[in-house]
Amino acid sequence: MAILDPTVTRLSPHFLLSDVMGCSSIYSKGLANVFDKKSGRDIRLDNLKALCEHALEPILALQGSFSISYGFISPEVSRELVTYQDWRKPSHHRADLGAAVDILPH
Repeated sequence: MAILDPTVTRLSPHFLLSDVMGCSSIYSKGLANVFDKKSGRDIRLDNLKALCEHALEPILALQGSFSISYGFISPEVSRELVTYQDWRKPSHHRADLGAAVDILPH
């Protein structure tokens, strides 16, 4: 496994991996949200790219700027934060079951 640098890993023309990796819970608890890329094709990266290309880019074009308040969380962060389901199961915020972000329009 390789750790991707979220500040240079581009998901779409306007979004980097780092744009979808933060949330107040991560910052307030001082958690490390690391994207460990699996060898070969990584479905999580494909899902995040599809989310950015097919949802976030069109929203940006129509709405203008917005903030992402919650996006990708690593399995380790999921273990610490997720209380509503088994953290070991696939989830949209782990990008292994599609991908999801919460946004706040400006």
